[in-house]
Amino acid sequence: MAKFRNQWAKETTDWFKNKWGEGSAEKEKWFHSETPQTSSGTGGGGGGGSVSDTKTVLICYGNGADLGDFSVFAAAYKKNHLLSKYKDENIVIAKTFTRLELINVILHSGLSELTELHIFSHSVGSGLFLGYHDQSIAAERGNFIANNPNLTYDQVVEFETGDLLTDHLIVTLANQQSDVKSALGDLEFAKFWGCNAGVEGHVYWDPNPPPYWAKLNDKNTPKPSIAQAFATFINQPVFGANSGSHIEFYINNKWISGYDYTPKSIKEYTDIRLHPDRGDYRRYDP
Repeated sequence: MAKFRNQWAKETTDWFKNKWGEGSAEKEKWFHSETPQTSSGTGGGGGGGSVSDTKTVLICYGNGADLGDFSVFAAAYKKNHLLSKYKDENIVIAKTFTRLELINVILHSGLSELTELHIFSHSVGSGLFLGYHDQSIAAERGNFIANNPNLTYDQVVEFETGDLLTDHLIVTLANQQSDVKSALGDLEFAKFWGCNAGVEGHVYWDPNPPPYWAKLNDKNTPKPSIAQAFATFINQPVFGANSGSHIEFYINNKWISGYDYTPKSIKEYTDIRLHPDRGDYRRYDP
């Protein structure tokens, strides 16, 4: 499966993981500092203006794995780009490592006038891999494959819970589409932060037999991008990347790619984001 490019040496990646651990200074910076940092826009909808008393935002994040804790990006975006438009209590950040958790929080967040939906997740073109490299999800999948060597397309779609696939929107969630659309009826846009969510035509493959992921190629091909499929599913615009993504830092009033520079301290930058390797996040309409 496709994944984020790891643009740092192992020791640098470990530095990020350490900074983003529970109780780390990095988390303190975004979750507990009351003074908004300053940065330029990050693309994909939204604008300035007065703070709304009634409009709300839902931010969901999957497992960041080799890119650290995605809740850090969620909190940074809230602090630097949303608190100028929405009241703090009207912005909800939710951990969603499975499709069930994601759909549940969308349907039962309790948020009225839900205006923006942001999801930080690893992705292949045809799915958001919310539980990417989650050990429990991987173990369950491994046991399922070992005990069922001759799986069908429908069995794989039904079993896969650590991701939101385009196939789920067609098969598994078809009977919930009206409920999801109703919950997102006031939405201005959704945005999938991370890599490849806008890439269409993904072909699944397996590194080892028996076939598991490749069974998804048996139906509903060519696969649309998950950004386009979700836009059609909810009848609202969705932003997604057409390439891999990387971390960028806001330093001295400009965005610096993690490919070019790795900060030596969290004090060096005032914002952090996931940004496409090529271009910007693209808008997909229903």
